[in-house]
Amino acid sequence: MTVPSPPPRPPAPGPTSPPGEKPARPDSITVVIQLAVVVVICRWVVVPSMYSDARTDMIKQATEMKDAVGIQDVERFSTVMTIAALVLGAVMFAALAAAAVLLVVRGFWWARFLLGWMAVVIGVDMVFAVSGYLFGDGASADPLPQWTMIPRILMGVAAVGVLPAVMHPDTKKYVEAVEAHRRGGRRTGQRSGR
Repeated sequence: MTVPSPPPRPPAPGPTSPPGEKPARPDSITVVIQLAVVVVICRWVVVPSMYSDARTDMIKQATEMKDAVGIQDVERFSTVMTIAALVLGAVMFAALAAAAVLLVVRGFWWARFLLGWMAVVIGVDMVFAVSGYLFGDGASADPLPQWTMIPRILMGVAAVGVLPAVMHPDTKKYVEAVEAHRRGGRRTGQRSGR
C-alpha cells in the first residue's frame, strides 16, 4: 500500500508592486541587510583588540626601515601607523560589505554570489577559530584576547545567516525584477551567457 503524497503547494505570494514601479523588497533582503550590519558591528568590536599585536609588528618594521625612510621617532610613528591601518581596515571592511549589499538591493545578480562568497569566508574563519580553541592550541596561538571569540562567533553566525538569505528564491526573484526595472523592463533572461 502506498501513501499518497500531498499535492504540491503553490508558490508563496511575494510582495507585488504595480507594473512600472520598483519591486517591493522581500523579507529575505531585509534579513540580508540586518545581518550584514551585525557582521560589520562585530568586526568593529574586534578591531581594537588587534592594536597591541599590530603595534608590535609595526615597531619591528619601523625599526628595520628607520634609516632608509628617515623615521625620527619609531614609537610615535608606529602608534600612528597602527591606528591608521586598523581604522582603514575597519572602514574598508564596512565599505565592502555595504557595497555588496547595496549592489544586491540594486539588482546586480552577480552581487548575490559575491555576498554569498564573503559570508562563506567569514563563516569558515569562525569555524577554524572555534575549532582551534576547542581542539587545538588556538588559545595560545591566537594573538587576539579570548573575549574576542564572542563577537567573532556572532560575526560568523550572522555571516552564515546571510548566505541562505541572499540565496533565497525570493531574493533571486527580487534581484531579477529590480534588474528588469533598472534596464527599463527588458527581460533579464535574454542576457547573453545564460
